[in-house]
Amino acid sequence: MANLNGFNPAEFADEDSFDPIPAGDYVARISDSEMRETRDGTGQYLKLTWEVIEGQHKGRLVWENLNLVNRNPTAAGIARKTLARICKACGLNRPVQDSSELHGKPVKIKVVVRPASGQYSASNDVRGHSQVVQGPAASTAATATFQASEYAPPAWERPNQTDVPF
Repeated sequence: MANLNGFNPAEFADEDSFDPIPAGDYVARISDSEMRETRDGTGQYLKLTWEVIEGQHKGRLVWENLNLVNRNPTAAGIARKTLARICKACGLNRPVQDSSELHGKPVKIKVVVRPASGQYSASNDVRGHSQVVQGPAASTAATATFQASEYAPPAWERPNQTDVPF
């Protein structure tokens, strides 16, 4: 046994919910990124952790996976186009050597809710990225926006795909 010296759990706030945040546009920043191997071991994906930095859901996290190395050239091409748009939304219009260069830069992301399916609970997906423009030019400035219609169907809607990283 361990002496807890009168520890009082009432002094601590309840943990945040892991339910998905509502669909919508959020200002977020990449707080973490890493390359991971796909489940079948034939490719790699960049796992991005987005942290909401404004509004009611400030501090919540949303994850995005980009299949940058994939035996399916279409999947890899979509991931590379998405990464290019993320770089531009971060204000990087130059070669990027490391994903850490994307960290901490505010980006407007479009979040959708993926409904629960089978054993999986409802979750969030990122479906768009645009540059956060501040100041008086914000209303007229062009942004680098990636619309949901440019995405391929999500993995759970593509039957017989075995290289999906989640």
